[in-house]
Amino acid sequence: MIDQQNDRIRKLSANISEKIVEHRIGVHFTWQEREDGSQGLTEDAQDLFNEIYDIVKEELIQEAN
Repeated sequence: MIDQQNDRIRKLSANISEKIVEHRIGVHFTWQEREDGSQGLTEDAQDLFNEIYDIVKEELIQEAN
């Protein structure tokens, strides 16, 4: 049960963080095509995502307990 809850918190934190990053810097500045053809976050977007993700995840964890 706790593993499921932690997984849900991680997924929700990532989804919220991704939407905030896209909103803050724009979708076209958030994503870049990689050499293998996949899409990934730009360096600036990844930095912002990491900061937001940590904050969101901590808040969700505190609320869940």
